[in-house]
Amino acid sequence: MLFEFGLIATVVIGGWLALDYAMAEDWGRRSPAIGWLGALGALWAASEILIASADSPNELAIARRLLYLGVFAGTFCWFWVGVQAASPAWYRRSPRRIFLAGVPLILLYSTLFLAPDGTLISLHSPEPQHGPLFPIGAALCWTLIGAGLIYYTFAAFRLGRVSPLRAASLAGAILVPLVVNMLYAFGKLGHADPTPALLGATALMLRFGVIDPGLALYLPLARKDIVEQLAVGVVVADIHGSVIDSNSSARKLLGVDDPRGCTLDELCAEIDQTIEVIRFPLWSHVAVTGMAAVFTDRREAIESERRLQLAGRLEAVGSLTAGMAHEINNPLAFIHSNLNLIEKLIGELVAPDVNRLLPRHLRLLTLDGAESLIDAKDGIDRISVLVSRLKDFARHDARDPSQITRVDLAEAARRATAVAGVGLREEAIRVTVHGEPIATSDEPAIVQILVNLVLNAVQASNDEPDVSIVVSTRRDEFEMSVSDRGTGLAPEVLERIFDPFFTTKESGSGLGLSICHQLADRIGGRIEAANRPDRGAVFSLFVPRDRDCA
Repeated sequence: MLFEFGLIATVVIGGWLALDYAMAEDWGRRSPAIGWLGALGALWAASEILIASADSPNELAIARRLLYLGVFAGTFCWFWVGVQAASPAWYRRSPRRIFLAGVPLILLYSTLFLAPDGTLISLHSPEPQHGPLFPIGAALCWTLIGAGLIYYTFAAFRLGRVSPLRAASLAGAILVPLVVNMLYAFGKLGHADPTPALLGATALMLRFGVIDPGLALYLPLARKDIVEQLAVGVVVADIHGSVIDSNSSARKLLGVDDPRGCTLDELCAEIDQTIEVIRFPLWSHVAVTGMAAVFTDRREAIESERRLQLAGRLEAVGSLTAGMAHEINNPLAFIHSNLNLIEKLIGELVAPDVNRLLPRHLRLLTLDGAESLIDAKDGIDRISVLVSRLKDFARHDARDPSQITRVDLAEAARRATAVAGVGLREEAIRVTVHGEPIATSDEPAIVQILVNLVLNAVQASNDEPDVSIVVSTRRDEFEMSVSDRGTGLAPEVLERIFDPFFTTKESGSGLGLSICHQLADRIGGRIEAANRPDRGAVFSLFVPRDRDCA
């Protein structure tokens, strides 16, 4: 009765292991050796039940062939589990080599069909009669079982995944059926082999000693349909650090089609610095079963932070420049008034009737003074322009609501080209329009931005300017890109291109692009700078389709 109960328990527990593997949604990422090991153990025990209930020699032959299929294939799968846990160098180089160990077992099993009856075992006799190849088969199975146990034990202690007590318990669960099988093979236990009745306890130990600690690549993963839809990248590795699974976001961020086979260290070493990586162990209720890494694209967050910092700087500089413009305007008005008086005085002195009455050195000084006055007035005009720009930059009041109209962006681009292209050949600035870009926005602000961008593009070009304006339609916005064929922008320049008072020009004020950035923000859009793939730079103004401007 106890023997029959053990057989039934082995069938149930082995079938449970096999079904748990087959029905799992992530079965494709688990070790097939575990599923087959449970199924074959159940087959061995079920075959013993069939042999006991067989009513004819043919039924005995079928049951014994099934029994030895479970014995030989199950032995190989146990060896496979141990090797997979230890992952020796020869297995990592070529995992398919493991199947070479199964070749002798296949040859022995084929004798049940191709060799005379009784070569391995008598198929039709009620009592088992071992043939000349039986000792060879038994020795081969014992060797593979022992080797698998050694591999597993080595991996468990090396990786620290299993305590010595748990490892000893598992070793006992494996060795007891092995010793019992040896005693049966040498005729010490009668005609019935009690080994399969003990395999139920061994199967339970496999579950808690091999599967749950993660030594057989049986990692507990979240549902694939959830992980696959995450915006962050998720990569899962086994206990050796080798990647066994990833979602689509991870593959996109890492730029690889299939990272399986790589190590987490390799993937983390090659990613861009803008991608944040969080690594953590995967725990079961027993021990660490593997490693996982979450990859988060921080480029958008970094860009948002950069824009917030820029907005803060613009706010601070705006307040400063408002005061500066006011303070400069007052003395500038006095200087301009005095220069007008000096201009009248010099005009009288350079008149022929007066000038010939002056001594020679005063006549020369008068002429030099007239030239200096021209330079001074030119300088005053430049200062006035700069102060005007400072005042525009410092303005934070809402734009005139009457300026918010339906804007034909194609026409705005042509108007900007007409202003910025004065003195250039006709084909120096090209305008390309895709679709019908009509937006509710501030046309003067858009034209001012484009004029500044086109002038910068012309100045960045060589002797023969080659500037392109492309107006295109997106889902919720329009893009107006201005590109040149200059030398492009250095990385350190790109980082500060919109900062106030930052310029690469010898005589530049550093306010043009800052004002463009501020105007783009006021109309609810944005402006971005980048380098062209081939040569030159491109500035893109994004205008929302319908949005009130602040």
